[in-house]
Amino acid sequence: LVFNTFNGLAVEELDKVFAEFNAANVDELVVDLRYNGGGLVSAAQHFASLMVPSQNVGDLFVAEQFNDQNSNLNSELLFEETAQNLSGIDRIVFLTTRSSASASELVINGLKPYIDVTIIGQNTSGKYVGASLITFDEYTFAPITFQSVNANGEVFIGGFTPDINANDDITHNFGDVNEEMFGTALDYLTGKISGARKSATVLRPLEIYNQETYWDGPAIEKVERLD
Repeated sequence: LVFNTFNGLAVEELDKVFAEFNAANVDELVVDLRYNGGGLVSAAQHFASLMVPSQNVGDLFVAEQFNDQNSNLNSELLFEETAQNLSGIDRIVFLTTRSSASASELVINGLKPYIDVTIIGQNTSGKYVGASLITFDEYTFAPITFQSVNANGEVFIGGFTPDINANDDITHNFGDVNEEMFGTALDYLTGKISGARKSATVLRPLEIYNQETYWDGPAIEKVERLD
């Protein structure tokens, strides 16, 4: 599943795709977030709710923590009940680069306490904080005011380090088994390689995608089933 942005259209698109996954009894999933710079937290919450084990629906997805002077603003986001929850899933592989940020990292962090998560690719951005809008006269400010933590109290300062390093191979299309990141994910899921890290020459093409405002295409680029 190549997922590009957490925009307002993402929820409907995800529900359609996960209906297909449920019909096909999918039990392992590769989620490609390599160019996903984030977006709506509500879309991230819904996406994670589609993948969390059904027994964890209603549990903590992430908590938004303010400083001691504003602890009354602390809030919790829970996994939602969704019609298309992929309850039979055993493990998830996320494909990431430095352009994977914010809501993308939120999904990974929120799921880690509940399901087998493996990250393949390159370090993520490390945007674990959020901002609040404050208006003063004719100006509006957006200072950083809170951090997001998962059910284990973990944050992703500095981003996530991949369990297995792999290059963003721009010489092959999404879903091509010869594309390095996707091919590495398949090798891992089929037992051809372990979770031990391997060396990779870090390439950073299309770094522009680290800003979600540049992405005006579909939220879901490609869905492929491999038997």
